[in-house]
Amino acid sequence: MQWDKKLIAITLIIFFTTILFSCADKPCPVLKRLDKSYGWPGGYFQGDWEDYYICARSYNKGGFYDEAVLALDKAIKQRDKDQWRARTYGMHFVDYFPHREKGYSYFQKGLYEKAKIELK
Repeated sequence: MQWDKKLIAITLIIFFTTILFSCADKPCPVLKRLDKSYGWPGGYFQGDWEDYYICARSYNKGGFYDEAVLALDKAIKQRDKDQWRARTYGMHFVDYFPHREKGYSYFQKGLYEKAKIELK
């Protein structure tokens, strides 16, 4: 009887742990160009708007504009408004301008009409 309860408890713990970790967002892929890495710089990836914004800015810097647009779409989905000193957590603030970055990506790709819409 005791073994049955322990087995059920262990099975449930494994089951819920698997579900918990399978639902976590995966970091943006790290892409390389000329021995330099772009994308997620490392550390704990929470999948919030700031994480995707960091990835997108890095992708833009490396010339990976398609990946930057995808990351910016995820950031904008969570926080749409451009803002100086956007609060991330505690007393930590960042300048958050995803539409400017997205417009830059479109401009670099030659999609001038889309860039114009984002940069308004």
